[in-house]
This record gives sequence, structure tokens and C-alpha cells, in this order.
Amino acid sequence: MNAGVLALGAGLLAITAAAVVAVRRIPVTVDEAWFLQVIVRQSRGEVLYRDVFYGAGPLPVWIGGLAVRGRRRPMLVLRVVGILYFMGLLLAGSWVLASAHAPAPAFAVLWIGSLAFVPPTSTVDSHYTRVALLTAVLATGIVMHIGSSGAEVAFVLAGAAAGLSFSAKQTIGIAATVALGASAIVVGGFQAAVWYVLGAVVAAGVCLVPLARVQALGWYVRRSFRNKTVYLAVGRVGFRDGLREALRRTFSSRAQQAVYGSVAVAAYLVFPAVLVACAIALRNVVVDDPSGSARLSDMATLALGAVVCSAAVPRLDFTHVRGLFPVALLTVALAVGAHPASMHFVPDGARLTATAGLLLVTALAAAISARRVQLSQWSNGPVDHTTPYFEGLPVLHGTTPSGPADGAALRERTGGRVFLLRPDASFWYLASGLENPTPYDYPFASVFGPRGQQEVIEGIRAGRIAWVCSPGPTDGRQRPAQLEEFVARSMVAVEQTSAGVLYRLAADPTAGSSGPDARRS
Repeated sequence: MNAGVLALGAGLLAITAAAVVAVRRIPVTVDEAWFLQVIVRQSRGEVLYRDVFYGAGPLPVWIGGLAVRGRRRPMLVLRVVGILYFMGLLLAGSWVLASAHAPAPAFAVLWIGSLAFVPPTSTVDSHYTRVALLTAVLATGIVMHIGSSGAEVAFVLAGAAAGLSFSAKQTIGIAATVALGASAIVVGGFQAAVWYVLGAVVAAGVCLVPLARVQALGWYVRRSFRNKTVYLAVGRVGFRDGLREALRRTFSSRAQQAVYGSVAVAAYLVFPAVLVACAIALRNVVVDDPSGSARLSDMATLALGAVVCSAAVPRLDFTHVRGLFPVALLTVALAVGAHPASMHFVPDGARLTATAGLLLVTALAAAISARRVQLSQWSNGPVDHTTPYFEGLPVLHGTTPSGPADGAALRERTGGRVFLLRPDASFWYLASGLENPTPYDYPFASVFGPRGQQEVIEGIRAGRIAWVCSPGPTDGRQRPAQLEEFVARSMVAVEQTSAGVLYRLAADPTAGSSGPDARRS
């Protein structure tokens, strides 16, 4: 067996093992708790999209549900699954580079840069993005590997991978399906494109048919597409705003903030390089029209660039930038190192300088990332061990209850069914055994969509939602102002709890609230 393959395998095992050990020290995030809450509610028989809000494709939820079924520590299991997605993404990216006959520096840029900027232990909460990126890169690798042979089954498999990407996250999946469909035409003509589309439709259909069987397909369309109009309106973070925030952190007097900002700035710089890489690839296809693997590499660069750009809209804060960084780096590495002959208008010295510069940046990022781990502030201890979902894992300070006892009074007062109008509601539902009478476990304006807040208000007025608990108005553009104002104005404050003020509907909804301290029990 090839020594290089053995070395790669040993490295993968070492990285994965180290990540699994390290992931036990990282505090649980709000997004992680929310994703697990979606899985838990579905496992109890609630219908995804209709009864439980979820705005991406169903595939990651189903994979996560199978992974945690019967497991003692479901949050830890989900983290391990996230690590496997990440390592699979690096392997798929390496396959793309190998299919393009890229030199060794391109592989080094991908692996060193990705592991430095995005350790396998980070962004493990965004399963839908990781699955979508993994399957999109796999589809790219299949198209690249086909070359001129044009086997029909290979085009079907490429389409199926793109269809699975759509079933994980619709924006990434649509971009990957369209861009790689164009590549399929380049490789095998329109007949190949037909097989490709067939594979994509079948794979996406397999994931959507179960939704149709439980009459949730319309809810899927609403949650995953129509609701995005509000997300685009209130959830935008542009490149300039994200970079400005990263620079502000970089020049902070606090060491941890400065390290965090430095890594962020370095990551942001790769995204303009993606646009340059796509411009070069487009010129090669349109102007020079080279044949063979060179042209195919350009098409793959354009496809990956489309995936990165689609996934970056509308939020380019550092959390999203970091999650997209491996594919962005793969795009640049493919354009710079995979087929230098097709970029003959770029001097050899410039290509060498660009490759050396990327290696230098990734090496610096590795050092910064290692230092950042040392400076990270971990939680003082794990959540109460009687909480099964978070057992043995640290939690963010001030974000979640310390254990089930914090929700005992709420359960006794409300019968266990209460709508928590707070961003970290999922922590409370999981840690305290409370049930959510609404579909919304992450009550932000972008989650409610155009009509969600009004529907919750109607549910309160009709008595279907008897109790609401809120710590007070939230800040920022994501504030569900309509719902928060209704609760404060039209409901009666019963008592102050550790989760916030507990409200119930007044006998006369027009009477208004008597204030958080007016009624105590």
C-alpha cells in the first residue's frame, strides 16, 4: 500500500481522536442545544416543519436522530458526528485536488489552513451546513473524476450528491446543483446533464417524500423558503461589517479578543481571493476555452465558488465565515495550483509567490489558533449530571440553567408546558424537562417569518398557549418585537422566575399587564 496513503490515514485518525477528546472541554452553544431540541421533539412524534420549526433541509436532522437514538450522551454524539463531517469534507476536497492533478502545496494549503482556522471541534453545531458542503464537494469530486469517460452511472451519482446537498441546506444545494449541472454539460454533453438531473431529482425526492406522507411538505416550503424573506431583512451581516468587527477585536486590549480578531481577519481575506479565482477560471473557460482536465478544473472552481457565495448570503459574521473557510480555501487552492497551464497569462513567479503566501498565512494561522486555544475561557464545570442531554459537558456562563432544579418551579406552576420567549430557550426545554406548546424553540424574528409571531399571539388568545415566560425585551434586529410587546401589554405578570417573568392571559385581554411584580405566588 502507498506510504502516503498510510501516512494520511494515520494523520486522520490522530486528528479525529484529538478532536473527540478536546470537544469534551468546549462549552455547549445555543445553536447546539437548538439542533438537539429539534431532534428530540421529532423523536417524540412531532412533525418536522409543521410542529417543530426548522429552516434547512431534513437530511441532517434524520442523520442526527439515527446517531443519537438510544445513546446516553446525545450532545457528545452529535459533536462526534460533526467532527466526522469535517474530516470527510477535507478528504473530499483532497479528492477534488487529486482529480485535478494538483501539486503537493495545494493539499498542504487545504489541510493546514482548514485545521488552523476551523478546528474540527468548532462549528459542530451547524450540521446542515457541514452536510451540505460535504455533499457538494463530493459531487464536484465525482464530476472531476469522471473526466472524459462520461459513465452514465457517474453522472447519476454526481447528481445524487448534489441532490443530497439540497436536502441538507437549500441555498448551497441549489448553487451546487446548477453549477455542477453546467460542468456535466461540459464533460459529457446534454445527455450527461439529463442523467445528472435525474440523480439530483431522485436523491432530493427520497428526502422530501417522507414530508409529503405526513402532510408537512407545504410547511417545509414555508419554513425553508418563504420565511427567508424576513431572514434577509433582519439577519444580514455584510462583508464590510464582519471585517470591521474582526478588526475591532484585533486591536482590542484583551488578549483573547485580539487573538480571535486576528484569526477572523485572516479568514476574511480568503473570500476576495475566491472571487479572483472564479474570475480567472471564467476567463479560461470563455476566452481561452482550453480542453481536457484544465477546462474541467476551471468549471470545478466556478462551481465551488458558487457554493461559497451562496452560503455566505446574507450573513458574513465570523461564525459563518469560519464554517465556509475550508471550501473557500479549496477553491483558491484548486485555481492556483491545480492547473497552472491554463493560467498562462499569470507569470510563474506570481503563482509561486501566491502559493508561498498561502502557506505562510496558514502556518501563521496554525500558531494563532494554538495560542487561541490556550487563551480560551472554559466553563468552570459541567452541567448537573442529572441532566441527561448535557451530561459531562460544560455550558456557557449565564446562558443556561445550572440543572433541572431551575425549571422545577416552572413545571409545577405551568404543568410543564410553557412558551419560553428567550434566545436560549432550547437549553431550558432540554435541561428542565419543559415542553414547548409552539413550533419555535429559537424565538428570533427571522425564525417566526412573516406570520409566525401573529400565529403565536392567536394561540395565546385562543388559550392553546396558556403560559409565556420572558426575561424582557431582547436587543438587536432579530428582536420579535410584535410578540414581546403583546405579552407585556396584554398578559398578566404572575411571578418572577429564574427563567424570566411568567405571564398568563388576562380574563380581559384589553386590560393589559399589571407589571412583573404585581402578582406573586
